[in-house]
Amino acid sequence: MRYINISNLKKYYGDYELFSIDKFELFSGDKVGIVGQNGSGKSTLLKIIYGIEEYDTGKVDVNALISYLPQYSELTIANSPALESASAGEIQKLRIKRTLEQPHDLLLLDEPTSNLDLDYINFLKERLKKESSFILISHNRDLLNTLCTSILEIENKKVKLYKCTYDEYTRIKEEEVKRQKFEYEEYLAKKEKLYQALKEQKEKEMKFSRKNRKISNSDRKAQEFSSVGRSYSAKQKALAKKAKSIQSRIDQLPVVERPYEAFQIKPWLQLYSLIRSRNKYIIYSDCLNFSYDDGKIIFENAKFYIENGSKTVIVGKNGCGKTTLLNLIADRKSEVGIHISPQVKIGMQSQNLKELDYNKTVGRYILENSIQGESFSRSILYRMGFPADKLQNKINTLSGGEQVKLSLVRLFLSDFNVLIFDEVTNYLDITSITALEELIKMYPGTIICVSHDVRFIKNISTNILRIKDGKIFQDTL
Repeated sequence: MRYINISNLKKYYGDYELFSIDKFELFSGDKVGIVGQNGSGKSTLLKIIYGIEEYDTGKVDVNALISYLPQYSELTIANSPALESASAGEIQKLRIKRTLEQPHDLLLLDEPTSNLDLDYINFLKERLKKESSFILISHNRDLLNTLCTSILEIENKKVKLYKCTYDEYTRIKEEEVKRQKFEYEEYLAKKEKLYQALKEQKEKEMKFSRKNRKISNSDRKAQEFSSVGRSYSAKQKALAKKAKSIQSRIDQLPVVERPYEAFQIKPWLQLYSLIRSRNKYIIYSDCLNFSYDDGKIIFENAKFYIENGSKTVIVGKNGCGKTTLLNLIADRKSEVGIHISPQVKIGMQSQNLKELDYNKTVGRYILENSIQGESFSRSILYRMGFPADKLQNKINTLSGGEQVKLSLVRLFLSDFNVLIFDEVTNYLDITSITALEELIKMYPGTIICVSHDVRFIKNISTNILRIKDGKIFQDTL
């Protein structure tokens, strides 16, 4: 049974075309993952399918009962004091539970694994295997590869369906990019060769013409009636004809467009406040004790050690105290038993991005928080996907992933030597996550982060701390 039929769809924001879809169909049994850069329109497409977002041209037919989990949603449960101290992961679990309990033929899921612990991600993975049909937006590459039978890509305003797993999709994309680059370089070489031939031909023509101008008028008239003159004139015409032929070949050369290159974060950081300490550990606790005002114990006689320059990832179940530990470190809570080197300068990206000033423009916010020069700061913004025309956009108009990247720019442009991230991969597109992994590995300072993205953890961590039952353990995945 066909659940979705989209044809000739175009979506604009003002005069800006977000994306277009020539044809897309989804049938019962299809499990589709949507991928694309932040701001490419992934969430917008789900909203169009669900019927809460307008589109400009085309046709969208939906013949299915849909249950929809949006990327952002305020979960309000009347008279529920439990939510007041609930973690973001615990709230996300409630949102997922509600979505799955709704009667449905088709699920629309926008970043369902954000803030979830590894155990619940595995539970969700097994639960979704039992679903017959869904469309999934996720930055979790393992989830996409395990669950999806097709990948819908939004790139350069175009939408293309790949009927394969995510890993197979990445392999096909690599081959496509290589082929496109080869064809484009071959086109440029052929075009350059023709232009060079045309230049040489015109030089011959001009040289021949200059030689002809040196002959006197009386001699030229005499030549016109001689075999030499007729040969001379024929040669001149032949040169002009050949030049015209080359120009015609240039004009008829099939144009090969420059291949689209997805924006990637590049390793560009310099650290000005390196920590020079004889101590191996710059942040540690031999006896960490902390509880909330309601008496709930989070840490009891816990121990942890973080080395200078290490890349430490904190894992554990939702509500175990991961974000609490980050906040205790960021706030330098020595009274609970945390010791921090005086040379440490901490920059923190919070889970809810509370450090962003949503009423400011992108450019103003970064320039006010950067210790670098304006030119350098603008170049970093550009490399992170914020060209000049986006610098005047207010932060509250950015997509979730763009807000995360802007928060990263602020941290890396500031004079910190210890960076703290809470679920840094939330709402980032996969291209940015992959590039960010390389960036973190090359960063000379110390990274402390919470993440539940298995590939991300494996790729960047030099140290894993697991929180369980109020204790902190050295661990491996």
